[in-house]
Amino acid sequence: MSDPTDSRYDDREPPRSEVDLYGEPVAAEQSANHYYEVYADRHAEAPEDVQHVFVAKHTLEAGEWVKQGLDRHRIGNLFNENEWPTD
Repeated sequence: MSDPTDSRYDDREPPRSEVDLYGEPVAAEQSANHYYEVYADRHAEAPEDVQHVFVAKHTLEAGEWVKQGLDRHRIGNLFNENEWPTD
């Protein structure tokens, strides 16, 4: 159980976005009504050490992109070039 008096993290703000956590997207794909960004762990020692990526999905609503969520995917299960979700 964590110690409520532990102040190691008091001077840190929580991450504000995927970019804060993972850096810039390593890939992006857009369809008519959806936009996907793929983020990798920027703290991995080497690209081959990355086992999971995170995919942020945005939906076009009233002319603006609205983030719908962030899902974790294993590298082997990620969409390939011709298999991005369609509308």
